[in-house]
Amino acid sequence: MCNLQSAIGRVALAGCVALAVALHGADATAAAGAYTVRPGDTLSEIAEAYDVPLAALVAANAIADPNLIVVGTDLAIPDAGAATATPAPAPAAAGLYRVQPGDTLASIAAAFGTSVAALAAANPDIADPNLIVVGQVVRIPRPDLAAVAALLTSQAQAYGLDPALLQALAWQESGWQQQVVSTSGAVGVMQILPETGAWVADQLVGAPLDVTDSAADNIQAGAALLRFLLDRAGSEELALAYYYQGQGSVAASGITPDTHQYIANVLAARDYIRTYGVPPPGN
Repeated sequence: MCNLQSAIGRVALAGCVALAVALHGADATAAAGAYTVRPGDTLSEIAEAYDVPLAALVAANAIADPNLIVVGTDLAIPDAGAATATPAPAPAAAGLYRVQPGDTLASIAAAFGTSVAALAAANPDIADPNLIVVGQVVRIPRPDLAAVAALLTSQAQAYGLDPALLQALAWQESGWQQQVVSTSGAVGVMQILPETGAWVADQLVGAPLDVTDSAADNIQAGAALLRFLLDRAGSEELALAYYYQGQGSVAASGITPDTHQYIANVLAARDYIRTYGVPPPGN
């Protein structure tokens, strides 16, 4: 899998290449417009590509944490050289999503770990929840953390896991967000690669899992995988190393320094959740 830092695109050369492709050759002095966040992007790279101050880009989109941007979010690009900009409306929203062919409000809600009711409330211009139009921009409310926590707790209990550990792992991976996609293609709350999800569904769960579009299925896949790794590792630390770095890599090269830091982060988050009942601030 990958940690949240990788998931939101804090990359060096690979991120720069991905951004250059994603911008489709945009001129560095691009005028005001919009840009849809792609895997590998960072806010600072987008600001540099459009020759606008990072602070102006943050203000124009009412971004609470400049280090966390979500794939699929439509960013408003202010005029080049702007020092300030008018914040976008409803700053509590997590982002925007442009309706694709085949989408329904229910499928969008499932993909982003929210509900149809929450989407309807965040988009009062949608008069009929059964009627959305391709190309329409839908505002995505912040994830219902209580609902995600309940799913994580339920699956942890089903697989005999410490609920705080599974919650901490998910918090480190995605900040409990189903829409997060890493530069390696890992998706969802538990940052599961689609091919890993297919293997888990076939070998561990015995039923199909939609790890890409269903937060519930993604969490089940992560819980089943963590149970499998714990049974083989014999310790939480080694199981987390397998989850993050890969069992083959650990066997071949040992636990890398960034994996040691990853493990420390997850265990610290677990202890925080045990103490306070909620994930730590920061993601």
